[in-house]
Amino acid sequence: MKLSVLLAACVAATAFAQPAPSPKLNQLEPFLGLWRCSGTAFTTPLSKEHKTRAWIHVTSELNGFWVDSEFSEDRTSENPHPNAGKVHWGFDETTQKFTGAAVDNNGGLNTPLESDGMQGDTIVWRGTAHTAAGAFATRDTFTRKSSTEIAHTGEAFLNGVWIKLDEESCRKFHFF
Repeated sequence: MKLSVLLAACVAATAFAQPAPSPKLNQLEPFLGLWRCSGTAFTTPLSKEHKTRAWIHVTSELNGFWVDSEFSEDRTSENPHPNAGKVHWGFDETTQKFTGAAVDNNGGLNTPLESDGMQGDTIVWRGTAHTAAGAFATRDTFTRKSSTEIAHTGEAFLNGVWIKLDEESCRKFHFF
């Protein structure tokens, strides 16, 4: 075999090799699993304050490049229009930041999501929500309280101030 053919074959094999996910994604491993959450959705221009309960299932997807969450609040008399949606978190090698997007059952899109990663036991995601009510900045803060408990606070920047949208405490669900 000619050297040029051998080199071309090696270059082609290298060019099409599957890249590995960033090791920085390991910071998101504590979120993996099935979670049961309870909390409060606060009064906003679109809804009045009410208690919430939700299931959140977080998995590693697409060869470990993405951490996907699917969430669904319980329907109750106090919460007749429960929120549900999907969130995708990954790592952008170009910007060296965590990145993502979220969609919900109200037609909402929150993109791009961006985070600097875990700072101690806390990760803060910043984004821009696009809803029927318009676009606005968002901030979601997740704090790991233990290996089985995470707290979440969702906020929106409306009329020049940050307001709390919701606050939950989530516990990892075990079948046994």
